[in-house]
Amino acid sequence: MIRKIVGILFGIVGAFAVVMAMEKIGHSIWPPAKGVNFNDPAQVAAMMNAMPAMAFQWLLLSWSLALVAGTFIAKWIAKSAAAWTWITVATLFLAATAANLLMIRHPQWFNIEAVVVLLAVFAALTIYHRKSSKAN
Repeated sequence: MIRKIVGILFGIVGAFAVVMAMEKIGHSIWPPAKGVNFNDPAQVAAMMNAMPAMAFQWLLLSWSLALVAGTFIAKWIAKSAAAWTWITVATLFLAATAANLLMIRHPQWFNIEAVVVLLAVFAALTIYHRKSSKAN
């Protein structure tokens, strides 16, 4: 049981580490506007509206890779076929991503795309993890 809990914790940390690393790379390619007060929602919204579409695609790629990495880390550390370990990581990560989409105003097209893509990634992970659990 301890391995499963540790797996969940490391899975969550790993997922957010992937996001942070990918966002650091993304910010070097598409730097945020200088002088933006990140405590002012209007300035953040204006910055988000000025971002190129490829920056959003990079963000979605980072979220997708983080979701995959987090579930694999959790399952690897837990060394268990129990689905609840990786599902817990996926659920917490998707909840945090949903909170991000709600708290920071993203373009509506991106919100829709993010939901569709992340649910598709989750569905693919479900299929993969179920098949790999049956094979063991």
